[in-house]
Amino acid sequence: MDTVTTKEFCGSKKVKRPSCDKSNDVSHVVGYFEGCARARPYENFWPEQIPVGLYTHNNFAFATIDPKTFKIKANKESDLNTYRRLMLQKKKDPELKVYLAVDRAGRDVDFANFPKFMASLKKTLGANDKGLTITLPASYWYLQHFDIKKLEKTVDFFNIMSYDLHGAWDQNAT
Repeated sequence: MDTVTTKEFCGSKKVKRPSCDKSNDVSHVVGYFEGCARARPYENFWPEQIPVGLYTHNNFAFATIDPKTFKIKANKESDLNTYRRLMLQKKKDPELKVYLAVDRAGRDVDFANFPKFMASLKKTLGANDKGLTITLPASYWYLQHFDIKKLEKTVDFFNIMSYDLHGAWDQNAT
């Protein structure tokens, strides 16, 4: 099946829609657990409430990088306990991989050197048998700045922010 791309970014080219063959199955079911989920005014949510076996990977959102020490730190001190509770879920589900999502907190990204940074980070993490992923925007407008081919060599998999496909910015079709 062909799909038409936007003239703004791709001219009038048609591209073949990629598809998986029937022998492939889902290898990653990724969830995000926000540290602030425990403090929602309408309903608190704790790691223990995540159904066992639902996810292959769970990303704890978010940690940040201290701009003075360059060390990863919790957004809030209370996030540390919540993160520990999420890690304890591995006792119930030993195959679960728990990742820490690091928010760049609005800091500029040097896109030209980003693949080198990720390769260096992967090398450092690899020595400790840790995984590395990156969350990418779904919109070409933002995605165009990432060197996907170079990044693919370093990360275990990509997360796509598919919730960005539609939102308040959509025009009313009526």
